[in-house]
Amino acid sequence: LISRSVIAVLPFSVRGSSDLQYLGEGVVSLLGTKLDGAGELRSVDSRALLSRIAHDAESAADPARAAAIARRFGAGLFVMGDVVEADGRLRVAAALYGTDEWTEPVAEAAAEGDDAFALVDEIATQLLAGVEGGPGARVRRIAAVTTTSLPAFRAYLAGEAEFRHGSFEPAFEAFRRAVELDTLYAMAYYRLSVAAEWLTRAEPAQEAAEKAYRYSSRLSERDTRLLEAFLAWRRGAHGEAERRYRAIVGTYPTDVEAWFQLGEIQYHGNPLHGRSSAESREAFERVLSFEPNDATSIIHLVRIAAAEGRHADMDSLAARFFALNPDADREHEVRSVQVLAHADPIRTDSFLSTIASESDLEVWTMGHTIAAYTLVARGRVRDAFREIETIGRYDPLSAAEFRALLSVVPLIPADREQLRRRRTEVESLDPASATSSGNASFFFSVLENRHEIIQLYLSGVLAARLGDGAAATVYADRLEAATPPAESGTLTTDLAAGVRAQIALAAGRPEDALAAIETVRQDIFYQLSMSSPYDGLILERYTRGELLHSLGRYEEALPWLEHLGEVNAMELAYKPAATFRRAEIYEALGRPEEAAGQYARFAEMWRDADPDLQPLVAQARAAVRRLAPDGVEP
Repeated sequence: LISRSVIAVLPFSVRGSSDLQYLGEGVVSLLGTKLDGAGELRSVDSRALLSRIAHDAESAADPARAAAIARRFGAGLFVMGDVVEADGRLRVAAALYGTDEWTEPVAEAAAEGDDAFALVDEIATQLLAGVEGGPGARVRRIAAVTTTSLPAFRAYLAGEAEFRHGSFEPAFEAFRRAVELDTLYAMAYYRLSVAAEWLTRAEPAQEAAEKAYRYSSRLSERDTRLLEAFLAWRRGAHGEAERRYRAIVGTYPTDVEAWFQLGEIQYHGNPLHGRSSAESREAFERVLSFEPNDATSIIHLVRIAAAEGRHADMDSLAARFFALNPDADREHEVRSVQVLAHADPIRTDSFLSTIASESDLEVWTMGHTIAAYTLVARGRVRDAFREIETIGRYDPLSAAEFRALLSVVPLIPADREQLRRRRTEVESLDPASATSSGNASFFFSVLENRHEIIQLYLSGVLAARLGDGAAATVYADRLEAATPPAESGTLTTDLAAGVRAQIALAAGRPEDALAAIETVRQDIFYQLSMSSPYDGLILERYTRGELLHSLGRYEEALPWLEHLGEVNAMELAYKPAATFRRAEIYEALGRPEEAAGQYARFAEMWRDADPDLQPLVAQARAAVRRLAPDGVEP
């Protein structure tokens, strides 16, 4: 079988001193060794190759004959070249061909000097950068020319191979080896940051991005622009990053890396700013048009298809992902997206039970937390609080925070006495009592260094809900003066603005409340927004939609309510209220069919809701009958 991952190095021709004739066959061994194991490449054994050529008395002087020899060893690629000696200096030139198409080289390389071994290193680096052609090879070519260490580049290529297969842990380790071997290797730092991102490790993702830009002096202006856009994205400057990537793909429409990162920004950043994550579909599909087997783009398209209810497309993409990456790190994620999208109650409950039954305490806590949010989304508030009480047996601090957070979710019954109890409970917490999980993933550790911030925020929101504007203002001031946790950008000032909005809202000043909410910048690394309801500013985004609705700015309100649920699991708890409010907006806009559809969707969400919530379900069903007497699909 012929494979493009197998490469044959044919003897080089040598011109010059007779003392250098050994290099003709010596390069076969030297260069073959350098290429072997770089990424997915495997070199044909030089001894076997040379023996076969000698036995058959064949010449490999032209590409057609060389291709025939290489094919005998199953090689889909082969290298041929020459060594020229003049005035004591050597010039080595080489060309890389495909055995199925040898009329034009895939890549060429040339180097000049007086050290044959160093020249072979340089030739190997240049050839490796061109092993995979097409637009997708651009980043690899940049990586080749921005390091002087062949071992570092080999480690980089090993990381690329693992990353393409969706194996992010070994990819991370390979990129880390690359920067250890060349501490100024900008592109290896760049890919290290991307691998850390997929491993949900926010701190190394941020640090590596900063170093990539710091050491970008070896890069061209075009490639420096790529790192500038990436650093803006890592720092949470979503708008700036999107503008920069759009400028790059506008000038270089085949820049795969820029397309992919533009898709990342649109998918993860759009819902934080009242836009749809589905806008990213074009970017990821563009990536697949260049690199059809890109696992990370397929994962995003699976998620988008699930969110849009295109279940056949979702299942087809998932099957493609599993076929290409049977042992990929994100296999569980893709399967869980399918389970939840198909909305089979039995499969969904089984999935949530599996998460909640994990032996690892952090995973166990997350399982019960997600279960609580999901139960609120189904109107089963009593069961949701029971999940929180379960967490409280082992982690009373987190349980108290979750109780307070759920108490301010819209449509959740909470009288003044309950709010007073929650406020007292939160204000009496000791943030210093929190313990570290030791888990590198931000999904489990993101709240560990935020308990003081959380206490100020929840105390402020609860005080505002109780009409204690003076106390709430003190909490907002303290939040504004606090130092945000690492990678959290504008978190503290954004939360302070959220508290001030709640104060104005409770005082009956919606214009002032909206003005406060509009100062929220959300310049926060998106992965923190995915895992923390505070970094995700969920209450603030919902409140913005509510305020725009109350002020009659219906069209502006709709997207803020529509895209809740696309970023963070906690948003599931807000989805019913957002759906009901959208129904009311559509009705006010004179769009009865859309209004009926939203009312029907809400009624379906809460069909098994607690008895005291059923009147709202009945109200929604009555609205459906009134607006769409012939029936409507939820």
